[in-house]
Amino acid sequence: KINDVIIIGGGPTGLFLSNLLTSYQISSHLLFDKRPVSDLLKHPQSHFINVRSMEILKAEVPGVYKGIVDEMPNVEEWEGFNFGG
Repeated sequence: KINDVIIIGGGPTGLFLSNLLTSYQISSHLLFDKRPVSDLLKHPQSHFINVRSMEILKAEVPGVYKGIVDEMPNVEEWEGFNFGG
């Protein structure tokens, strides 16, 4: 089978892209690191969703966009975040 798009990474953006492409009947293949769930929950990979991804969510899946906005912490809680240091 030939896929139009190969997506590397099964995080929030990769999963969303796969879903979005499917809604436009574009075939894709999602590649992700297969590990036990217990390993995945030890250290999440995604710390934020970038602005462009949020714009696409708002336009294409407003319910998901609203859910993210409703759950995200106030900027004061994370603006000083420094990963690894």
